[in-house]
Amino acid sequence: MTPEKSTNITVGFGGKITNNINFTVDYYKIDVEDRVIYTNQIGKNQFFINGFDTTTSGIDFVSSISNIEIGAGKLDLNLSGNYTIDNKRTQDVPMIDVKNDDGSVTAFPVLDRSNLALMFTSRPETKWILGANYEINKVGFAINNTYFGKTTFKQKFMSSDLRTEFTPKIITDLAVNFKASEKLTVAFNINNLLNILPEWAFKAENAAGQAIIDDTSVISIADGGSGLTQLQNEANAITFNGRYSQMTYDGSHFSQLGTMFNLSLNYQF
Repeated sequence: MTPEKSTNITVGFGGKITNNINFTVDYYKIDVEDRVIYTNQIGKNQFFINGFDTTTSGIDFVSSISNIEIGAGKLDLNLSGNYTIDNKRTQDVPMIDVKNDDGSVTAFPVLDRSNLALMFTSRPETKWILGANYEINKVGFAINNTYFGKTTFKQKFMSSDLRTEFTPKIITDLAVNFKASEKLTVAFNINNLLNILPEWAFKAENAAGQAIIDDTSVISIADGGSGLTQLQNEANAITFNGRYSQMTYDGSHFSQLGTMFNLSLNYQF
């Protein structure tokens, strides 16, 4: 195994429209040669190897408007986000030959479709945060709305003719801070204020996958089946029989924990 080699290119520009309005835009491109990966279980072993070359590129954007006077307080607005242009392999997945007990040889890919999806498509293609901060006297209010774009998974135990896609969602977080004294601050935070949960759906990789989605026939228990449709069986296979229905076996594009409350006191000695 040899060290990875990466080439990083970043080009950006920024502007200050007024004393209170500014923005930056950055383009980045990262090429990795001989990317080190941890393989699937091949035979009875898993190991690190130089897998393949990859490329990642995208655009980052940050902007803000500050010191907007509203009543006795001041409001700051900010918008930031990322758009991924490319996140992919630029080489085929290597195969490793394993000798079987009977002397025959079987070739195994170093990563399966599930791990490849986790590496390249499990993060949102785009993510944006729109926030506002308002301070008045000793009290501060902050609200952030985070947009999570679509993600794609190809879970283990699921038909290779299917994939899962998570629907874009917006998560709202709220924070209130009160400066009781020079040394004491009270903070109250609500994460995921509107209790938004991940949602996903099966999508077809090919005609066979579409046939699974369209098939509403039940596999009879009398014939040794489950009493469910094939698509329901696929769902059970990736959600531990529905126990983790929000995020599936491989996870989701944001937390499934729903609304969370946090109250904290900060005292400076």
